[in-house]
Amino acid sequence: MFSKDSIYHGFKLKNKIFIDDIESDFYQFEHLHSGARVVALKNNDSNKLFSISFRTLPENSTGTAHIMEHCVLNGSVKFPSDDLFNEITKGSMLTFINALTGSDKTFYPFSTRNSKEYFNIMDIYLDVVFNPLLEKNTFLREGWHYELDENENLTYTGIVYNEMKGAFSDPLRKISYLLKRELFRGSSYGFESGGYPADIPNLTYEQFLEFHKKFYSPSNSTIIIYGNEDLNTELEKIDRDFLSKTEKNSETITFTEPEKIDKPVVVKEYYPSTEQDTKNKTMVSIGIRLDNRKDIITSYAISMLIEIILRSESSPLRRALMDSSLCNEFTGFFDNSIKYPYLKLFMLNTEEKNIETLLNIYRDELDKIVNNGLDKEWIESEITPSYFEIMENSIDSSRGYVYMLEMITSLNFNEDVSNVLNMRDTYSKVIDKLYDHEFVKDIIKNLMSGLDRSVTIIMEPVNNKENVDENNKAELEEIKKSMSSDELENIRKITNEINDFKLVSQTKLPSLGLEDLELLTEKNKLQKTEINGVECTYTNEFCNDICFISLGFKLENIPAKYLVYLDFLGISLTELGTKKRDFSDLSKDIKRSIGGYSSYFQSHTRVEDHMSFTPYFWLDFKFLKDSELLFSDVLNDMILETNCSNKSRVQETMNRNFLFKDRSLQSDGYSFLVYLLKSNTSLQGVYSELINGISSLKVHKNILADYKKNEKKFLKDLMTLKSYLFNKNNLMINWVCDERNNEMMRRVSQNLIQNLPDSEFINKYDRISQDIKKNSAILTNSNVLMNGLGENIYDCGLEYHGSFDVMKSWLTRDFLIEEIRSKGGAYGADCRFNDIDGFMGFFSYRDPNLTRSFETYKKIPEAIRKLEISDELLLQLKIGSYSEFDPLLNPFSNGRINKDRYLSGIEFPSILNAANEILETTVEEMRSYSEVLGKLVEKSVKCSVGDRSKILKEKDIFDELVEY
Repeated sequence: MFSKDSIYHGFKLKNKIFIDDIESDFYQFEHLHSGARVVALKNNDSNKLFSISFRTLPENSTGTAHIMEHCVLNGSVKFPSDDLFNEITKGSMLTFINALTGSDKTFYPFSTRNSKEYFNIMDIYLDVVFNPLLEKNTFLREGWHYELDENENLTYTGIVYNEMKGAFSDPLRKISYLLKRELFRGSSYGFESGGYPADIPNLTYEQFLEFHKKFYSPSNSTIIIYGNEDLNTELEKIDRDFLSKTEKNSETITFTEPEKIDKPVVVKEYYPSTEQDTKNKTMVSIGIRLDNRKDIITSYAISMLIEIILRSESSPLRRALMDSSLCNEFTGFFDNSIKYPYLKLFMLNTEEKNIETLLNIYRDELDKIVNNGLDKEWIESEITPSYFEIMENSIDSSRGYVYMLEMITSLNFNEDVSNVLNMRDTYSKVIDKLYDHEFVKDIIKNLMSGLDRSVTIIMEPVNNKENVDENNKAELEEIKKSMSSDELENIRKITNEINDFKLVSQTKLPSLGLEDLELLTEKNKLQKTEINGVECTYTNEFCNDICFISLGFKLENIPAKYLVYLDFLGISLTELGTKKRDFSDLSKDIKRSIGGYSSYFQSHTRVEDHMSFTPYFWLDFKFLKDSELLFSDVLNDMILETNCSNKSRVQETMNRNFLFKDRSLQSDGYSFLVYLLKSNTSLQGVYSELINGISSLKVHKNILADYKKNEKKFLKDLMTLKSYLFNKNNLMINWVCDERNNEMMRRVSQNLIQNLPDSEFINKYDRISQDIKKNSAILTNSNVLMNGLGENIYDCGLEYHGSFDVMKSWLTRDFLIEEIRSKGGAYGADCRFNDIDGFMGFFSYRDPNLTRSFETYKKIPEAIRKLEISDELLLQLKIGSYSEFDPLLNPFSNGRINKDRYLSGIEFPSILNAANEILETTVEEMRSYSEVLGKLVEKSVKCSVGDRSKILKEKDIFDELVEY
């Protein structure tokens, strides 16, 4: 139908090819009137995707692009609203929706399986990006504004401001920012597009509006459409309703070359630490700018080469650096997603004096590669995961989004996009380059010479150094002194206006009706079998010969004192080596045979009794059918023969794992809050907290504080846990594969089962028990808080009915979002409810408040009792709640859900019944939950994680303070 250089609805077709790898027709159009670009991938995927992106180059670190992304999705002239994004998702069948800001682009993607919704939201998205309201109150709320606290102190607040305060609580986020600032001076890449907290308050409303005018023009836009919708209809709508009504912008948004660096640059900064002993806690990052972006093949080859030599556990360079014991972690990343790619090296937990010695080792090892080349077997093992990723993308339920991400960077730089879609061919050419010693030698020499024009950032720890809020305190005091009483009164007025701001749309948002919903149908059913006395379940799905297998080990017979090591045990299986494979050889064989591995704890509660549950530790693997023999051998070796003889490797792995979790606690902390709160509400939660929460992290921190002293006991405990856990009598197996591969999966399972010990558990071990419930807080160096309140609602008298999900949806999307996010300035708010075990909690995320949020939670029962909503809103809530019962799933996820439902005793008729109850929900039913929510709030536990100073100021509301 479409031919090159022809005109369709104002679009000129510039290119059309068939992409074999993804079985899609690929089209590239230019809209002649506006200059907009459209790229289309058309195939038989019913999950349609639409995305519009803009090249947005920051001119400072005030976070304009990030704040713009937030504000754009708060309504347009056609669809006025104070939170349009929330309204869209409230009543949708969407499989994905978001807005994302990168260092040089902002994009707005969504996907759905429903054709009506697809065009509805396309209409909304195009309108909000080209015709946003951008109200000043929206800018102040989403970006930043002054506020007077309860003590009349002047403060900064705002949703993006608080989000970035939380993000920059992670020292590695700050060191990365400083590195790019110095490495790309004179270029937009030298600025923080998300916003640096100290700079965000410098952004004015007028500058904000100018940013939209400059960057959000059709000629600076790229539209991506994907899936099985009719291309002719899509083009007609985009042209008729939007692009034909705009004008082409004559200004071209171009990249600016960064300043030349002719000698090494060194910058020293500091980060706060609670440690008294700050020795060997320095963080170092080194950046080396390479030449401008190369072609896709070369860029991928450089990325893979750096991955091999810097991150591979088989790399002699990495091993030499780690074996020096001069740092706990040395790693590197090549960022080729920007116009001027660069290498960044990280040395963590070291001292400044060690830098030159580490770099000398780095140079020596690179020199060996220049002289000797790379081992072919090593290359093969490292590139296999990339091929697996290509195979897995073909069965990904959200593959349209995956392909969009692959394309969007190349489109931003006007490159040939077909190379990132024809990945098998690209993959083959990349391998050829890695086997070319001259190519490898040239890249390595470039990395070595780059040290002469590098940037080094040194961040040293300072005990109890003041955080960002404290640093701003003096500045804000001076600002307040300079203000008149009228100006201070105006701040109060603006704060009230922001809190009371509620723009009600006079235009009905295009939405779905009940008639647009598809009836729920049971997906591929779970099947059961038994192998050598071990229960096995499986689901047959088209998997393109990728096989997924999950090994579940019951924890009921594991002594409580060992559970704090469980997470590390899961990590150690791939990291420590075995009796016949050292960790380097194990790493090679894992990459050759295993496409992915993860371990996690899950408590499977019985639906008929929320007190009855079975705790499992799951190991998930995926592999290609052709790798059966090697996978089976490696699997047995990992589980049966893991050893700790290489003690320095154990310590190295512990250090790396601890660094990752420590960063997570400092910059985020949300998961730790959930574990802490759940541990105070149920026995299932106690398991989760011991395994994944602050208890486990503190134990590992204490071990590492004096590792040599603690090593013997720790290793003994770890191996004891392993011997208890990996037992045939503990095991359940679940797999997902193509039906033709069932017999192969039986062979793999049987091979493992027959080698596992099968001793009976006859001892009475110390079992898990729940202590007295406590209001608890974890004190960290974060500049924001996570606040949660929760309890088991079944213990408060709830009898589950589908209407409860509709009520919960209103609580999250209307009450909490408005009170905690819009008025309180937190980045996020959520209501979590598990209809199986009964846990219900209310949470805030990157929250500047503490008591205020808990007071908000207490208002929930009364808000439900007085609930008044329109029929239109009720319909939206029903549709949104119903859609959660029919998620878009990839084969593995469907098999996992089947397994989880089986272990909880959930049958499909009960799911269908709950979904029907949702559709029949009345406002009266929603109000009826006020009493049970009142009991929940009354009995509930309060927990917080984050800002030490704020928690200490209000410590009386807590029974327990956990210093970290």
